[in-house]
Amino acid sequence: AYQIAFETNPEAVKMLAQQIIQKIDLTQPEKYNLEQLTLLVRNVEKCDETLCKELCSKILSDVNLDAYVGVPFDERSAILLWQLHKHNPTNSKFQQIVKDIFAFNFKELLNNSETGAINLLIWNMLQIDTSRVQDWIKNVEIGEWIQKAKSSSTYDSFWLLWDLYHTNKDLSRNITQSLSGDILPSLSEAKADDLALLGFFIFCGIQLKPDITIPPAYEIADKLSESLGLSELAFSLLCLQKHKDGEKLVENFIQELERCLTIKHLVFPIQEMLSKHPFDVTRHALQDMLKDFPLPVTM
Repeated sequence: AYQIAFETNPEAVKMLAQQIIQKIDLTQPEKYNLEQLTLLVRNVEKCDETLCKELCSKILSDVNLDAYVGVPFDERSAILLWQLHKHNPTNSKFQQIVKDIFAFNFKELLNNSETGAINLLIWNMLQIDTSRVQDWIKNVEIGEWIQKAKSSSTYDSFWLLWDLYHTNKDLSRNITQSLSGDILPSLSEAKADDLALLGFFIFCGIQLKPDITIPPAYEIADKLSESLGLSELAFSLLCLQKHKDGEKLVENFIQELERCLTIKHLVFPIQEMLSKHPFDVTRHALQDMLKDFPLPVTM
């Protein structure tokens, strides 16, 4: 409904967003939880960048963000902090929050937080200060990373390994090798959530059985349409491509993804997302993977 309203009358939606920002009282934390704040920022961002910056400034000045930063780390905190970084990266209060996060013992964060929260936190902090993240996480032993990956869903494991690939390729590959030894021997039927991880296995030189049962194309497309993740798309396609029926699987999936996005009124700007991918080395890796597939510039 929001998307349709924005397309038919964007000025009215923008005016409404402006009125909300002017009247909203963020000094009462009992009225606005993390989920509500992140959703508010996301919707205002769709209306107008300037308005979103104004809203983020108001959040930084009026909300006690220290209450949302701690152990265990909340996935919604990672989302909100990234939104604030996008629109107010030089704000002194935001900079202090970044310092406070880096002051946490990362091993304690890893062992006491959900994998999804850790994934978002690493990815976002890498874009703020890559070298500092590399130093921050180095006290974690490989066995602890392996245990975290093995105790997580395949979807969360994929993002953990892909995050680590940006800090230490050898470490990521070693964890991947260990994880694949646990998963692949008994895997005969893959779910949509599994494909990105299986594609990452292939990326790391690990062979899969070519006849693993793949879920229907519409299930994979529906899952991808929820996240619209460029990396997830690339590795899922790589997994499909290496299957014995790869050509047909890829063709059916792309058709279903386009159909699914149309039904949901969503856009997947693949080339734009590639150009904005924050890391040069992995941007080129994603480009190399995606160039083999008949994808439109924008879906």
